Amino acid sequence: MTNATKRGTPGRDVFLAEYLGQLAQREPLAATTQWARLFEGFRVAWQINTCRHLLREAKRWFWAPTETRAQVHNSEGLLAQSLADWEEAIRCHQQALNLFYQAGHRPGIAYALNNLGLTYQGMGKPEKVVEYCEASLQLSQELGDQANVARAMGNLSLAYRQLGQLDEAMAYAEQSLAHFRQLGDRYHEGRTLNNLGNICRQKGDSAQAISFFQQDLDICRELGDRHGMAQTLNNLGLAYYDLRHWIEATESFRESLALFQEMGDVYSQRHVLNNLGMIYDAQEAWRDALTCYEQALELCRELGDRRGEASILGNMAEAAGHVRGHGEAIRLYQQAIALREASGDSLAALRARVNLCAHLLRRGESLSLEPQERITLQRTFAEALEQAAQLGAEEELARLMQLQPQVEALTTPFAQATGR
Repeated sequence: MTNATKRGTPGRDVFLAEYLGQLAQREPLAATTQWARLFEGFRVAWQINTCRHLLREAKRWFWAPTETRAQVHNSEGLLAQSLADWEEAIRCHQQALNLFYQAGHRPGIAYALNNLGLTYQGMGKPEKVVEYCEASLQLSQELGDQANVARAMGNLSLAYRQLGQLDEAMAYAEQSLAHFRQLGDRYHEGRTLNNLGNICRQKGDSAQAISFFQQDLDICRELGDRHGMAQTLNNLGLAYYDLRHWIEATESFRESLALFQEMGDVYSQRHVLNNLGMIYDAQEAWRDALTCYEQALELCRELGDRRGEASILGNMAEAAGHVRGHGEAIRLYQQAIALREASGDSLAALRARVNLCAHLLRRGESLSLEPQERITLQRTFAEALEQAAQLGAEEELARLMQLQPQVEALTTPFAQATGR
């Protein structure tokens, strides 16, 4: 059992659930609205066991109207999203969507489409986010549902940020922020400010990002949203990292980690530990970096997060090389490449290959490469070059072109001498 499942043991909430069950028999739609609001409050506060208890109670409402059952599936999908169980989230939101269609409940259809889009955002599939959230936005605008219009715009902003289309991301985020402020929705106002900060970071304006993150942090404190505070402190740490403000970055990450640990959110802890590792890496505090990476790696493996595992293996390779020897660094890079390939993430696999080449070249500048290391460099560079051309990855191809003279200088004499 992970820490994430130990929090939120039901107490008085048992009686609330029972009360809502009785109310549902008399006024099912009113009970559903109250139940969904209660559930969402506990989900945001990371009271996972309480959410599961509420779901178990609500699933007994088998006699309830279709809209009620759809809302329960929708909430179940949101919980699965929080736990990064993306396939389960898709299944639940699709069930909700089907039931809302069956009931002819158009606001519910728009809401379920939006939640499906948000799930695909977590899965790293921005094209699917755009598909579902544009459909949700159009329907919400027809219905005059301003809250779901704002949510759909916010999710479209996230998708365009993932696609690297930052002007579109900024435009949608600003429109979403204006809607939430008009609605007086402070929680989503804060989340949108957080998104704007991330967009600014991606555009290279980390100073402006800090301003947005600080505004979001103020709202989180005002609302007592400790989980939101932890998320924002982590992002604030990344902005300070960009600016090489190591002390402020470390303080932000440590405060974020402490909050996530108090709440038992191991899903987010792994990200913060990875970021702390990056801070120590940048300062060449290799042992501290390796300790953080290893803790993050253990959590990823515990959670079955193969994509996160691959990312951390690549990040920890340099620190491991300094602490345990150069061969360990090569082994970790190769593990990261294999995991990326196995998951079908060709672009990430390409980037891991480029990083391995760069690592071998740095070693070659200071020490003579062993024959097997030269073979590894030559083979990895050739694979990366072919893969970059196939993917049309211009940025990676340009980086490889910069590395090519060094690669040839280290491998050509060796190849001639050995007849390879």
